[in-house]
Formats: sequence, C-alpha cells, structure tokens
Amino acid sequence: TVLRDGQLTTVAVETIVVGDIVQLTEGQTVPADGVLLLANDCSVDESVLTGESVPVFKLSPDSTVFFAGTLLTSGRAIIRITAVGKATELGKLGQSMQHV
Repeated sequence: TVLRDGQLTTVAVETIVVGDIVQLTEGQTVPADGVLLLANDCSVDESVLTGESVPVFKLSPDSTVFFAGTLLTSGRAIIRITAVGKATELGKLGQSMQHV
C-alpha cells in the first residue's frame, strides 16, 4: 500500500519508486529498502540477509532501515523508500553472488 496523491493505494511491487511512502502490516514482505517514518509494535525477520533467527524490533524513525525481502513479523510500519531493484541490499547480494 503506497501513499500517492494523498490517498492510500494498492500497487504492484514493480511500480514502487524511490521516495514512495509505503504502509506495511504484519505478514507482509518489505518491497524495497527504506527508512522508518512511523512504527507501532514493529518487528522484522531479517534472516534472509543476516541469518539471525530472532526478529529485530524497529523503533526509532529516520535511523531505522528496512530491507527488501525481509518480513514484517508484528505490528505496522510506514517507510519512505530509499532504494529499489538492484540498488537494494538484497539486489546487491544477488549481484555479488553472480560473480562467485
């Protein structure tokens, strides 16, 4: 769900761009890298990137980063998108794996 023209709108992940404001709820996959603007009891499973088995709590706006491909395990969050596609941390990881 993206805030566009003052309205919350459901869009395809492929149409999300840098600067979009995205609302995430429990059970959703983070569509792109972003920074936290607002959170309510928010934790994220980042094991796809870190291997950590325990979800990470996201509390502090503007200093908390969300990563594409991770999963919101509890709560709600509103993030501002900072990177999409190959520019995300997951995208960079994928590109580095091609060189191995």
